[in-house]
Amino acid sequence: MPNNGNPTVSTKVIVTNHGALKSLYGQSNLDLIESALATLIGADQRRQIQTQVINLDEKSQMDPLNAPVVTNATDDKQNKNAIDGVYNALKPDYLAILGALDIVPMQTLDNPIGNDGDTTVPSDLPYACTHGYSKTVSDFKNPSRVVGRIPGVTGNNDVNPLIDAINVSASLQERPKSAYSTYLGISAQVWQGSTQQSLDNIFGNHTALHLSPPDGPNWTDNQLAALAHFVNCHGSGNDPQWYGQQGGSYPVAVQASQISGKLQAGTIATAECCYGGQLYNPGGICNVYSRTAAAFCGSSNIAYGPASGQGEADLMTQYFLINLLALQSAGAAMLGARQRYVAGHSTMSPYDLKTLAQFNLLGDPSSIPVKADPAPAALAGLDDAEAKVMARKERRQRFAATAAAVADSVGHAVYDETVTASEPVAGRLNALLESNGLTAESWAGYRVEGGAVYAKSLEAAGGPEKFIAVTASAAEGDAPFEDFAALVATEQGGVLTGARLLYRR
Repeated sequence: MPNNGNPTVSTKVIVTNHGALKSLYGQSNLDLIESALATLIGADQRRQIQTQVINLDEKSQMDPLNAPVVTNATDDKQNKNAIDGVYNALKPDYLAILGALDIVPMQTLDNPIGNDGDTTVPSDLPYACTHGYSKTVSDFKNPSRVVGRIPGVTGNNDVNPLIDAINVSASLQERPKSAYSTYLGISAQVWQGSTQQSLDNIFGNHTALHLSPPDGPNWTDNQLAALAHFVNCHGSGNDPQWYGQQGGSYPVAVQASQISGKLQAGTIATAECCYGGQLYNPGGICNVYSRTAAAFCGSSNIAYGPASGQGEADLMTQYFLINLLALQSAGAAMLGARQRYVAGHSTMSPYDLKTLAQFNLLGDPSSIPVKADPAPAALAGLDDAEAKVMARKERRQRFAATAAAVADSVGHAVYDETVTASEPVAGRLNALLESNGLTAESWAGYRVEGGAVYAKSLEAAGGPEKFIAVTASAAEGDAPFEDFAALVATEQGGVLTGARLLYRR
């Protein structure tokens, strides 16, 4: 299925691992998966999308593509190299990863933050990039591929979550944008200001914002029926609950069991919560969404954002929903969010890099939940379907151009144990922590690197010589996880040139 430039059709490749699927689910359930995929392929064809399933472990499929075969389903490098080979051979408009982490793993990237407790960042970002296998997030600042994951539940042989996730895409019906004007917004009380601004940016208002406490976790059927969900709460690893906060109180805001079966088909959702997009056994809130929602964006581990204003998780999640509501496919919305996030920085802090890597799309990247108006026909005889496909291909060209432009123009932080804050800057940072009721627990230093374009721009404008990140203890309370904050600063010539206070989501 080479992408030969035919303007009347888009192409999609679904990559998976036949042996891993059979080992987890058994042959009879594998037959059910293949039947569901056949239904999806038929639905795609009616949408002018030509879809092909590639088993990364099957030599008969990989050899004609000159792509390496995956012999170990859990091997990061093998999967990255194999998927790159498939993509380079077929150049699809959409790349869908089928299965959870034990079928096709997320890439295990080194955590660019040196002192927040996460040693790695599970991520599908590398699959969206042309750069070869690497464990370094900054190698993947230039995503250009439209990628998403149709997940099951990691390590669980119940095939129904995966079948449901496939069927979501096959049966998706586009709705007018007005159907998504009714939304459900949920925020920890302490982040009210930040969440209000996010909702204003996405929906033009924050009238449907609920704060925890006092609201939740018993959301009504009517509230859950809203087709757009935005959640800015706390999350914890392997935990099927998200939490609000007021002072030292952390009540449950959302429960997987409470929302299961109550979401509407076609829902679009995003969560800033730590571990909001973590795929684990027996499954969490993101798995509940993926069985019904057209698209879900969440973080694989500890995420960050400010209490007021905008940054990190706020931006990635709102960019995603803004793009979806602009009539884009789920995969294009995710790619556009990643590119806009990178382009919004001259130099990416370690927290910026982690944010870029940790937010992933769960859902078929070709899903378009919001119905577009009929495309204007530029020429007589050009029908609406052809015009839409042509516009889609033009967007792919823009994505590729944007990726090339930012690759060498945005700098980034690199952890360096020899880098420390100067004495004046260290004193200022300690004073800032004290004024915010925080106590420093650990310090980390980062040098700044970038390509030739970045270096040349700094010759004229100046820029940070180093980043300093201080992890600090937050308010004591009944949190079911270790809560903390981070003060991220830039230093140049021994002078503090920037400082931001971020909170663990």
